[in-house]
Amino acid sequence: MTNEENKVLPENTEDRDFPETDRMTEFMEDLIIDKLKADDAAAPGEIPEKEEPEQPKKNRIWLEMLFFAALIALTIWLMFKDEDPAEIWQTIRDSNYWYIFAGLISIMVVQGCEGLNAKLTLRALGFDVPLRKCYKFTLIGAFFSAITPAASGGQPMEIYYMHKEGIPVGSATLVLLLNLLGYQVATISLATLGFLVNAYTLFTNGGVVTCFIIGISVNLVALFLLLVGIYSRRLSSWLVHLVLKILVFFRVKNKDKLTAKFESVLDGYHKDSVYIRKHPRVVLRVIGLAILQFVIFFGIAFWTYMATLNHTEMIGYEGKSFFELMSMQATVFGTVSAIPSPGSVGVSEGAFIAIMSNVYPESMIKSATILFRLVSFYFLVIVSAATVIANAAWVNHHDVEKDFSIPKEGAGKA
Repeated sequence: MTNEENKVLPENTEDRDFPETDRMTEFMEDLIIDKLKADDAAAPGEIPEKEEPEQPKKNRIWLEMLFFAALIALTIWLMFKDEDPAEIWQTIRDSNYWYIFAGLISIMVVQGCEGLNAKLTLRALGFDVPLRKCYKFTLIGAFFSAITPAASGGQPMEIYYMHKEGIPVGSATLVLLLNLLGYQVATISLATLGFLVNAYTLFTNGGVVTCFIIGISVNLVALFLLLVGIYSRRLSSWLVHLVLKILVFFRVKNKDKLTAKFESVLDGYHKDSVYIRKHPRVVLRVIGLAILQFVIFFGIAFWTYMATLNHTEMIGYEGKSFFELMSMQATVFGTVSAIPSPGSVGVSEGAFIAIMSNVYPESMIKSATILFRLVSFYFLVIVSAATVIANAAWVNHHDVEKDFSIPKEGAGKA
């Protein structure tokens, strides 16, 4: 890396080793660390040659994909074991395609918001990266988030692909750190709003309320740790020692290694906080775009609802507003957010059926669930998988060229 790149973010954007985050699985962590070390060993200013991952790690990715496919198959079987699949499929086919199209456009706009957030943050760091590249990064992240438990593979792979195209690891990490902050604030606030708006209906289902409280609590803890790691070194040090005491009490194996990882996460956040504290407008912009992103995402429930209104079974169920459906879907999201199923497959369908039971008649609820998930999730999985494959094919046959400017000292604007 050049000296100029190191000056973009003093103290926190040097091309350091891959930072360990709380959203990583072990196999993804090892894979990315190995590949980034190999890349950093290349001559300065050169794009490193492409290397194939070690076979066991490649096999692990295939295992994740097979597990993901098995979860989808099991979910479909459990939902429709007592139903006529042909009848349900016909119900979906008879839905209004224009509203389905609106939902499909919405999910791509959602990814566009995330890509725009990445572009604007990178521009603030001095990297004028084309929006199409940032959009590609987010689609790649979406695919690996979908196939790994708790979406643990998305961020590491985004950082890796950013690094491959010339963005320093420190800068890429800061971009995703800010996106994570916006994600947590947006999901917690919108899910809580949805819960309060629909409290009367939800309290008739104790299981949903319990899962929602657990989901929001986990997200609040994650947000708290994120903020502590960024803004309070003293409190974060106290948390590390508390974690160590808990591990000792429960006689957990490898407690020193786990504590070191936790301390490494918080230390990385402290380094990034230098920039965050100096540029609050960037943070507010990220949060604002994240809220817009999730309003559009949760609003897909409205478009799929509108798509089903031409069915005779929906007579008497008309009149739901965008806000009603958006807030209810936000509640669904909060309910399943603490369950580490890849892509929330299975649990999202179950929560949707439970929470949307007063939106659709019993004869339509399962078809509506499948339609919503096809539009809001499985379509994105297909598009993002195609992006990963196309990107790999391009890299195999072309030299990767940076088509954005490298920042100079003092470059960038908040």
